[in-house]
Amino acid sequence: MRVHAIVEDLATARRAVEAGATVVQLRLKAPTPQVVAAGRGFGDLGATFVVNDDVEAALALGADGVHLGQADRGAGLARGLGLMLGRSAARFLDIQRAAHLQRMHELTELKRSDNMADVLLADHGLYHLEADLRWIDHTAARLDLLTRSVRR
Repeated sequence: MRVHAIVEDLATARRAVEAGATVVQLRLKAPTPQVVAAGRGFGDLGATFVVNDDVEAALALGADGVHLGQADRGAGLARGLGLMLGRSAARFLDIQRAAHLQRMHELTELKRSDNMADVLLADHGLYHLEADLRWIDHTAARLDLLTRSVRR
């Protein structure tokens, strides 16, 4: 399961991650210096970190991404820098891989059940997760190509 928490401060972000959030988005309608000040520490939470509407703050904080509409100020800069690509995309894929492996472990335990319906449902889930893992590995191997393609 993936949970995307939209927060305004580090304390709330910390609670969200402790509760299972895998993505934390700092949404603070303020000048860039205030967003940067509020965003310190988000990168250490162990979740994908996204800044809302402020490319400069996202870069200053080393965020994994920035949430922008296509027409928002800074959208061209973000695309030009490949803010959602490269290392950040690799980190996102690593997080997804870990979540899939955890779920596969849970489903494998479920297969020990005497209930054939549970076993079949676990198999179904495992087959889908295996396919997702192959896609994650395939995509991770091609991030450099994707980055060059987007930057053209």
